[in-house]
Amino acid sequence: MRAIVAYSFGGSVGRPGPSNRAFGKIIDGLADHGEEFVVVVQDAFIERSVTCTPDLVVTEAGPYISTEDVTDTLTPFLKDRHVREVVLVAHPFLHGRKCQRLLFEQGFTVERARTGWVPFDPDCENWWVRNPLNLLLYSVLQATLGRYGR
Repeated sequence: MRAIVAYSFGGSVGRPGPSNRAFGKIIDGLADHGEEFVVVVQDAFIERSVTCTPDLVVTEAGPYISTEDVTDTLTPFLKDRHVREVVLVAHPFLHGRKCQRLLFEQGFTVERARTGWVPFDPDCENWWVRNPLNLLLYSVLQATLGRYGR
């Protein structure tokens, strides 16, 4: 059994944002190929952007849920369903590599979905998803200071 796993990027209350709308189209395209997938998405931003019905929606426990927390939540769900292979849908600039590494560390074989260009979300309340420079700075802060979230 394989799974499509999508990590959200951007979005704000009431609007999924351009990145998550792009992910919705990618997920629908993968799910339409006739192969049976377990579909796992992070939060309602992506859930509202797909036409298929996800098997699991990982929601925020507070104002922010980290990529690590999402991975920790979805891992037992997938392992209970004997999923070993994951098709990853994530922002291709820096975030996708991080998601891939986290899933690999959990024992999954990871194939990254072809996303092409995925926009950033200049109107998001989370400053790090507004443009590539902000995301690069956020990645440096994570690596050096262990800073996450707002």
